Amino acid sequence: MQKSLPEIHCRYGCRLTAATLGQDGVLAWDGKQFHYASAFQIEAVDTTGAGDIFHAGFIYALLQGWPLQKQLDFACAAAALNCTAVGARGGIAPVTAIERLMSTGARHPSAFAPPKPRSSAFLTIRDPRLFYIHSRWVDEAAFQVHAELPHTVRFLQRVDALLDQPRDVTRPQLLG
Repeated sequence: MQKSLPEIHCRYGCRLTAATLGQDGVLAWDGKQFHYASAFQIEAVDTTGAGDIFHAGFIYALLQGWPLQKQLDFACAAAALNCTAVGARGGIAPVTAIERLMSTGARHPSAFAPPKPRSSAFLTIRDPRLFYIHSRWVDEAAFQVHAELPHTVRFLQRVDALLDQPRDVTRPQLLG
């Protein structure tokens, strides 16, 4: 999931990609970071329709303008409650019941610990031991601008004296 969600996001230009994980909850990627919501612990009677109700709950929460985490939590709660009755639509609950489960319901242990957001990293071409991490270096053009700033030039002049071989910051390569 950690590889496929960002890939789908990039390939199709989605605002958000997500995967429901059953009793493990939901994992979403917004283009910058992962978001996770664990599932609620309920006595499941029938899981038919859980995904459909999750989507309906997510769309409802999205239309309310709620933050993403609340959208995911609401969708998980709506899906969980639907599983407490027989049939695909047997346990569709009113908003008040969904919100009550959100505030008082027990959750399954977290099945996913999202990684911290990654900064773009650039590796110098000549010396693979040298790399620079800076969150504003989103592409080569941004790197070039930063590499030519006076404080960067002064810093690199000091670094040059410490290196045993030439360095090259003019042709950065994005690390994958």
